[in-house]
Amino acid sequence: MHDLTLHVITVFKGFFAIMNPFANLPIFLSLADGMAPKLQRQIAFKATLTAFIIVTVFSVFGHFIFKLFGITLPAFEIAGGIIVFFIGYQLLNAQENTIHRDPTTSPQQIHKHANNLAYSPLGIPLLAGPGTISAAMNFIGAVMLFP
Repeated sequence: MHDLTLHVITVFKGFFAIMNPFANLPIFLSLADGMAPKLQRQIAFKATLTAFIIVTVFSVFGHFIFKLFGITLPAFEIAGGIIVFFIGYQLLNAQENTIHRDPTTSPQQIHKHANNLAYSPLGIPLLAGPGTISAAMNFIGAVMLFP
């Protein structure tokens, strides 16, 4: 029981450090600025659910998926780092998004924009990025190797 508790605490700390919710909070606030609080909660929930599903799928099937496509974990981390760099660079240089400030914007456009924000960049890669996926696969590998 003690080993399981220690492993759960270690996994939680690892995910918390890698996902870094405090650093992602300003990004979320800037992307969802001006939206209704209910819509902001929906975006946050969908982003968290998306990250949970991605991490769960890669925890269970990640090694199989990587082996199927011939991808190594270090290659995945490097490619994911490059993708995260480009997304971060685009976020730093982006023009202000006016879709939620324009009075002629329809509610359907705002809702579609909110869904897009929840899935990318918030859900993937900010919450469930290459570091999180790699950590999940390593944590599962540690459990499987040392039962």
